[in-house]
Amino acid sequence: MRTPAYHKSLETLHVNCLEPRAYFIPFADEKTAATRERGQSDYFLSLCGEWDFRFFKSFEDVLREPPEYVGEGGFDKIAVPRSWQTYVDRGYDVPLYSNLEYPFPTDPPFVPDENPCGLYVRKFTLDEKLASHDLFLNFEGVDSCFYVWLNGKFVGFSEVSHCTSEFDVTAFAESGENTLCVLVVKWCPGTYLEDQDCFRFSGIFREVYLLARGKERFDDIFVRRCVSDDLASAELSVETKLSTPCNVRYKLVAPDGAVVSKGVGGENLSIIISSPVLWNDEEPRLYELWLSVGDEVVLLDLAVRRFEIKDGVCLLNGKAVKARGINRHDSHPVTGHAVTLDDMLRDIMLIKRANCNMIRTSHYPNDPRFLELCDRYGIMLTDEADIETHGMGYDWEGEWDWMRWSRLSSSPEWREAYVDRAKRLFERDKNHGCVVLWSLGNESGAGVNHRAMAQYIRSRDDRALIHYENSHLEFKAVPEGENFADISDVESRMYAGTEYIESYLNNKEYTKPFYMCEYVCSMSTGDVYPFWELVEKYDNNFGGCIWEWCDHAVNVPDKDGGARYFYGGDFGDFPNSGICCIDGLVYPDRTPRPGYFDMKRVYRQYSAAYNGDGSVTVTSRRRFTPLDDTAIHWTLSEDGKTVSEGTTDALATPAQGSTTIKLFDPEKVDSLPSCLLTLSFVSTKDYPWAEKGFETGFEQFILKDYTRYIPKAGRVELDENDRFAVIKAGNIVYTFDKPYGRIASIVCGEKELLSAPVEPQIWRSPCYNRGSSDMWRLKNFKYAAQKTYSCLVSNTDGGVCIKTEISIGGPSCPPVIHAKVDYKFTPDGCVTLLFDGDVIEKCPVLPKVGYRLFMPEAFESVRYFGYGPKEAYVDRYKSQRLGLWSATATDNFEHYIRPQENGAHYGTRFAEVASDTAGLRFEPFGMEHFSFNAQHFTAQMLEDTKHDFELKPLRDTVVSLDWRMTGISEARYHNDPERGLRLIDEKKLRFGFMIRPFEK
Repeated sequence: MRTPAYHKSLETLHVNCLEPRAYFIPFADEKTAATRERGQSDYFLSLCGEWDFRFFKSFEDVLREPPEYVGEGGFDKIAVPRSWQTYVDRGYDVPLYSNLEYPFPTDPPFVPDENPCGLYVRKFTLDEKLASHDLFLNFEGVDSCFYVWLNGKFVGFSEVSHCTSEFDVTAFAESGENTLCVLVVKWCPGTYLEDQDCFRFSGIFREVYLLARGKERFDDIFVRRCVSDDLASAELSVETKLSTPCNVRYKLVAPDGAVVSKGVGGENLSIIISSPVLWNDEEPRLYELWLSVGDEVVLLDLAVRRFEIKDGVCLLNGKAVKARGINRHDSHPVTGHAVTLDDMLRDIMLIKRANCNMIRTSHYPNDPRFLELCDRYGIMLTDEADIETHGMGYDWEGEWDWMRWSRLSSSPEWREAYVDRAKRLFERDKNHGCVVLWSLGNESGAGVNHRAMAQYIRSRDDRALIHYENSHLEFKAVPEGENFADISDVESRMYAGTEYIESYLNNKEYTKPFYMCEYVCSMSTGDVYPFWELVEKYDNNFGGCIWEWCDHAVNVPDKDGGARYFYGGDFGDFPNSGICCIDGLVYPDRTPRPGYFDMKRVYRQYSAAYNGDGSVTVTSRRRFTPLDDTAIHWTLSEDGKTVSEGTTDALATPAQGSTTIKLFDPEKVDSLPSCLLTLSFVSTKDYPWAEKGFETGFEQFILKDYTRYIPKAGRVELDENDRFAVIKAGNIVYTFDKPYGRIASIVCGEKELLSAPVEPQIWRSPCYNRGSSDMWRLKNFKYAAQKTYSCLVSNTDGGVCIKTEISIGGPSCPPVIHAKVDYKFTPDGCVTLLFDGDVIEKCPVLPKVGYRLFMPEAFESVRYFGYGPKEAYVDRYKSQRLGLWSATATDNFEHYIRPQENGAHYGTRFAEVASDTAGLRFEPFGMEHFSFNAQHFTAQMLEDTKHDFELKPLRDTVVSLDWRMTGISEARYHNDPERGLRLIDEKKLRFGFMIRPFEK
C-alpha cells in the first residue's frame, strides 16, 4: 500500500480529520427539525446498509492501494454498522473476550505484524443539489482505526474507536456515482488505550453518513448554562463557530411551549431566563434552542440545571441528589458493538423502569444519540473517555506490576493520545445537561496524562466536574510521594466494603463526595441493600453504579434459528476470561435476570412502614417532585388467598416528606390465623417509559406468619424385616431402608411418589462468582454421601420412630458432619425428620445443608408459599414477594447462559409437588421456613454443562429441601442485620422437615 502506514505510528492520531465539534444535525426547516429524526433532514445522507467487504488476515497482505481492489473478486456482503467477527461462519477472525489481558504481547506502542484488517466498499449517488454543497463524511465509531478513500483519492486516517471522526470530502465527491473505500485495521497503538472488559470486536460498528452543508454554517456550537445560586435565573451563553461571518437567528422555547427569547445576533449570544424550569431526573423538562444561519436550522434540546459539589455533597438544583446507577456497555448478541437507536431506547426504558437515574458509559463514549435520550428521559450520565489500560499491569495470572499499570498514563509520548480522547469526549457531548460527571477513563493507573485531560476539560468549562477512580486515596500504582487527588472531584471507588465507606463518610478530613463507580455485580445484587443504606444515611454519599447492565454474548443460532449464546473461550479465543462477560442484570436479548429486580427494589423512591392500626406511613425518597403520580393497591391475604383489598387515591406525599394513609380496620386481621399485607405502588398516569398502572415497587409486612401443621400422634402399622421397615397409615405406605438409614419409597393410593431414596445433600452447583467453590471441590463435597452407623426402629403410642446415626462426607476426606436423624411416622400419613448434627472443626463454609429426593416423571406441578416468583436466596430475596406461587418444575428454572445454581425459593413455609392424582407436601419442622426447589436437573448436571442450550432435562423432578444455603454472595457487611445467615459456618446443625403425601 502506497499510503503511509499511519496506524503503526504513535505520533499520528488523525490525518485530515476535522477538529471535534458538538454533535448536531442541520435541517432545511423547522418542521423537519422538530421530528428530531436525522434521517428526515435534506442534508443528511445515510451510508449504512450493505457494503462490499474483503477480509485480510494481515495488513501486510494489502499489497496495493485499496481502491485498486474494487471490482475484483473475493468480496462478500457485510452490514454496516456491524462488528465483522460476529459473522462467525465466515472466518473473519473470531470473537475474543478478555477482561484485562491484551490479546498480544504487552509492548507498547507496537502491535503484532499479523494485524487483520477489512476493506469496505460502498457506492452511493449524489444528486446535483447535494453535490453543490460542502460535504462532510462522518464515522461515529470504527474499531480500531481506519483509512478512507473517495473516488480513488486518499481522504484521511483516524483512530479512537468510540468517538466521531469527520472529514471534509467536498473536493473528492462528485455529482452522480461515488465509490467510498474504507480500510479498517484491527490493532494500532490506540488499542493499548482500549483494553475494556468486553468482547474485542472490529469494524465499522456505528453509523456512517454524509452531511451536506451550506457556505454559511455552524462549524461548532457550545451552549454554556449558568443557573444562579438562588435558582431564580439562568443565563445561556451561546458560542458558535461560523464558517463565514453572518447573522445567527435564534429562538428559545420553554418546556411549556412559550417563547422565552428570539432575535438575530452574531457569533456569540446571551439569553437570560427568569424563573427557569430546571431539568432533573424526576421531571426532565427541556428547553428548545433554535439556531439558524443561511439555509440551515439546528435544534438543540437543552437540559438547564445546576449541578455542583458543596461541602462534600453532590447537589442537583440545590438538592442532595443520589446516583441510582448502572454501568452500561454497547452490546448486541448478533451485531456485536453495533446498537441501533431502537436498541438504545429499549435499554433506556428498561433502566428507567428499574428506578435508575444514572448511567456510567463504561468505558467509552456512547452513540451521540444516546445522550439525547438521557436528556429526554431523565438519566444522569458519567460520560467516560475511551481509555482503559488495564492489561499494562498484567504479568501472569496472580502477578501484577502496579507501577507498570500507570506507565502509559505517565509517559510524555502518550500525552497527546490521552488529551485527544478527552477532547473528543467533551467537544462532542458538551451541550448535554444529562452529563454530570466527565470521566477520564477506567482502570488506567494514574499519571500526569490524566491531569492533562482534566485540565483540558476544565479549560473549556470551569464548572465541569471530573471523575476518575484510580486517583483515589490509597491507589498504589504511582511513585511514592505522587498524589493525583486533584484530578477527580469525587472520591470514586470500585467494590469498597461498607465498613470502609462508612469510615470515609464519617471522616471530616475527607471533603469529596463518595461515589461507587462500580459496586456489587450481577450475581451479588443482594448486596445492594447494605450499600444503599449508607447512601440514604449520608448526604456525602453520592451513590453508585451497579456492574453491569447486560450479558455480553454472541448468538450462534441453531438450525431452527433458536438462540445459542457463546462466551469467552467458546471460539478458541486466547487469551480469554471465560464467563466473566455474562455478568449482566439482563440477558443479551434484554430479558431481565433476577438481579434486575434487586436493582429495581433498592432504587425505589419511597419506603413504607406499617403502624399496627391498619395504616401505613409512606416516606418519599424523591428530591424534586411529590408522589402525586403514585397510588397504592393493597391486599390482605391469608395463605395466599386475598381476603381484603383496595386502592388509595394518588398520594399526597411531598418530596422528602411522609404521609400516613389508613387502609383497613385492624379487626379484619384479628380473626385470621395468618395474614400478609402487600403494598403495590403503581403509577396513576402514563410516562414515556411506562404506562399508567405500572408497578414501580412494593412493600410487604407479615402481620401474622403462616401457622404450621402439627402432625397427629397415634399408633401406626409397622412391618419390619432385616432390611426394611414398612410403615402404613391408611392408603399411605413408607418403606424405610434400615442399612442405608433413609426413606426408600412413599406410596399414596397405590401411586409411587419417589423414584430414588431421600438423601441428605450438602452440594450445590457453583455460581459465577465462585465464592468458596474451589475449597468445596478440594473437600469433594459434590461426591458427599451418607454413611449409616445405626438404625433403631420402635412403634410407640405417638407413632413409629426410627432413630439413626449417620455421617456425611466425600471420598479421601474425613466426614464433615456427624448427626443423629430421627424420623417419626404418624397416623395422618406424615413423616417428620429431625436432624441434629455436628460439623468437624476443620471444615470450610458449607454450600448447603438439606435433603434431596427424586419424584417420577408425572410430578410436574409445583406450588409453594415462599419468596417468588423468581428465584430467592438468603442474600437475594428482598426483590421477591412472599406469597403462594404456582409453577411447573420445567418453568422453575433460570436459564443462565452458563448453568449454575438457580431456582430456589428462600423463606418457604410450605411446598407441594404433585401429579394429576397425588403429591407430596413439605413443611419446616422445628424451624420457621426452609429453601425449596423443584426442577429437572441435578447440581452435578448444572456444573458439568457449559451452556444452557446443551442441558438435557431429566424426566424425574429433583426436589431440594434445604435448611440453609450459603448465599450466592458470601460477603458479610458490617451494617447488614442478616449477615450471620449468609454463610453456613456453624458447628451445630439442627433442623427438620415434615413430609405429607396427599391424593387429589
